Amino acid sequence: KSKIELNYEITEGKRYRIRNIDVVGNQVLSEEEIRGMTKVVAGQDYNARHIAKDVDAIRTKYGEQGRLYAQVDAVPVWTDDNDAAVVDIRYKINEDKVYRVRQFDVHIAGDHPHTKTNLIRNLSPIQPGDLADPKKIYLLKRRLEGSQYFDTGPAGPRIDTNIVKNDNWIQQPDVSVARGQNFVPAPSTAADSQIGAGHSLLTGTAFSPTEPPPARRSSPKQSSPKPGTSEPQSVARPYFVEMQAEPEVDPSESKSDSAKLAPLTPVFRAQSQDPLKPPADFGFDNSPQGDPFGNAIRNPDPGDWERMPPPDFIDIDTYVNEARTGRLMFGVGVNSDAGIVGNIVLSEQNFDIMRPPTSWADVWNGTAWRGGGQRFRIEAMPGSQVSRYLVDWSDPYFMDSNYNLGVSGFFFQRYYNDWTEQRLGGRVRVGRQFTQRWSGALALRLEDVNVSNPRVPTPPELASVVGDNFLSTLRASVMHDTRDAAFLPSEGHYLELSVEQAFNEFNYTRLEAEGRKYYTTYQRADGGGRHTVTLRGQASWSGDDTPIFEKFYAGGFQTFRGFAFRGVSPIDTNVRVGGNWMLLGGAEYMLPVTANEMIKTVAFTDFGTVTDRASFDNFRLSVGAGLRITVPAMGPVPIALDFAYPILKEDFDKRQVFSFYVGINR
Repeated sequence: KSKIELNYEITEGKRYRIRNIDVVGNQVLSEEEIRGMTKVVAGQDYNARHIAKDVDAIRTKYGEQGRLYAQVDAVPVWTDDNDAAVVDIRYKINEDKVYRVRQFDVHIAGDHPHTKTNLIRNLSPIQPGDLADPKKIYLLKRRLEGSQYFDTGPAGPRIDTNIVKNDNWIQQPDVSVARGQNFVPAPSTAADSQIGAGHSLLTGTAFSPTEPPPARRSSPKQSSPKPGTSEPQSVARPYFVEMQAEPEVDPSESKSDSAKLAPLTPVFRAQSQDPLKPPADFGFDNSPQGDPFGNAIRNPDPGDWERMPPPDFIDIDTYVNEARTGRLMFGVGVNSDAGIVGNIVLSEQNFDIMRPPTSWADVWNGTAWRGGGQRFRIEAMPGSQVSRYLVDWSDPYFMDSNYNLGVSGFFFQRYYNDWTEQRLGGRVRVGRQFTQRWSGALALRLEDVNVSNPRVPTPPELASVVGDNFLSTLRASVMHDTRDAAFLPSEGHYLELSVEQAFNEFNYTRLEAEGRKYYTTYQRADGGGRHTVTLRGQASWSGDDTPIFEKFYAGGFQTFRGFAFRGVSPIDTNVRVGGNWMLLGGAEYMLPVTANEMIKTVAFTDFGTVTDRASFDNFRLSVGAGLRITVPAMGPVPIALDFAYPILKEDFDKRQVFSFYVGINR
């Protein structure tokens, strides 16, 4: 009895073709607007997956208007007409009411919670007074999970939204509070503050302390009817919508009351620091020396509140458990770009420079110097080829404002094939969030760069910088960020444009443009198991006075796989002298191999060139595949193993088929 045989009997049935598509129940959005959002048209074969995408697009549009509980169902009506299997699709829409956020409450678990509640509000893309957009509520959860401040396991962030029974509308909110995040229309009576039915975006459980939850018209898990019937069918919905209870529309709500409700000035929120974006770092991994990042919030114009009719409200309750943000790590790593390195790091990801200990109890319970969301890091990284020593402090929400600030000092040494380089210097970074997705930054860099042991024969470009060089630059950049998470994003894009001006000993201008786009091609019903496609491109140019140690080089697992570290570069007397122009691009497809996503596989292509002038000369192309293995006991950075083969190459390139990164941190 150790073996069984399974026989699958399949009746495929008829292939149905869409005959008619109708839209019913819409009032705020016209039928033309709704049809403009859909891609399925009459005459196509019936495909539930394509219809589900159209349903998601319609619900997203209603969500942007604050219609948190709007319901869109694609109901098929199956018909066998003279042996022609056809189906009519009817989009049944219940637009429901417009909701705004009344109150944002934060609940931090634990005996000695130290994180300031403003930190969660700073991370949030939705604030009191905003339209209750379900996508922003879902994005809040994603940002909390990716912030590294809070646990992401079974006790990870949970977000509940509660309908508030409050007929009083405060026309003049207090906008004097810093960043406008504590506006709460105070209820005048106990009845006004009564909480109605709500839901959890994490668990999907409905609850009501004072009254039963609103009736649901249909279950999002309802199975498809059999052909020949006209029973409603609920098409799959996005995760952030599917978890919500959906109350009935109030028949008394008029179209004019809801259609005239214009959104307030949007809340501004920035992404977390991107651990995948290589900053101006001369080692093998990322460091806090990159560009600043930040956060902002708006203060609503009191005139906007006076002009709007009274909406309905929800309260947002956020429940989090603090993660272990302080670490003393001892590590060792080896990679194909930098050899063997050791790593000793003292870091606190939730630092607070304004919270010194006032008693021994502050030290024992872990509240001293913690809770402000600032980043503090002391690092010693001695290695066989690369050594770096660094002290860095940054505040992404400086004084709870839309500005961010960072300072760092470092010593760096690297043995290149053509010379030895030492850098001693520091950086000051200031940034500002202009809108929720647009931000800007300024960075001042001051370094003493020492070049020694040049290769013989030495080209003039290298000989001119042997010895000490003082490098001073001012860099301005602007970013547009729509990613759903800064770490391992699955949708959205990141675009950065920058200009850097060197002054004093060297005088040159550097222009850079970088973009990355993320797509999710497949995911499980629970939101996991994502297959993601990443497209990236980078174009950089630097002036003629750029020293050899600041020119562009490509190659290695961070920039151009299939070629060795700095293996893509112009050469002069066998010395890689770098280029004034660099154009790089690539595409990568990543999918999990195991259900727990500890092992993922990637397929990729990298392409581009590095030359002395803007051109497509000496264009290179490589293709490859690799593995990403995440071992929790070895730290958060996965083991990366990539095999790449150069298809287009130059004779003087330094090729490398296998590139890897393995690191252990404890």
